[in-house]
Amino acid sequence: MNTNSLVNIRAYCFLSLFLFFGCTRQILTVQTEFLSHENLASYHVRTPDPRLWNPPIGQRLLVNWHIPVHLGKMSDLKLSLKLRFYDHTEKTELIEIIKPTGIYIYSLLNEEYCEKKGILTYKAQLWSGNHILDEWRHQLWVELITLKQDPSCADK
Repeated sequence: MNTNSLVNIRAYCFLSLFLFFGCTRQILTVQTEFLSHENLASYHVRTPDPRLWNPPIGQRLLVNWHIPVHLGKMSDLKLSLKLRFYDHTEKTELIEIIKPTGIYIYSLLNEEYCEKKGILTYKAQLWSGNHILDEWRHQLWVELITLKQDPSCADK
């Protein structure tokens, strides 16, 4: 065997390994959508639609998960979704996961959207028992540092 064929075999093996392990899919992904009249098909094709007069306004998060087969059968799967809104309030959703692949849609619409002024940031975590399988953080997500207020200073 000459050196050229040995180099070709090594290059082929390296490329095969790169393609096999380099194309892994993320377990958890989150997409943000803003909703308005432009999301309605009737807006684009100009057909009559009563919803055009009062369309849904707001935001929604599309949380997708896909647990690869090579991880085996997981038990006690949960999706934790921590939301922080522009009005400085927070909300945590805890969703039980039954299937290894799925989608969860969190919607903030109409009056609630106006009250909370929209979703500022979020963090999604996929749990199996006490272990985090994957995590997806919005670019602006930071853990809050909360300080206890001295009770003697609360009245001042």
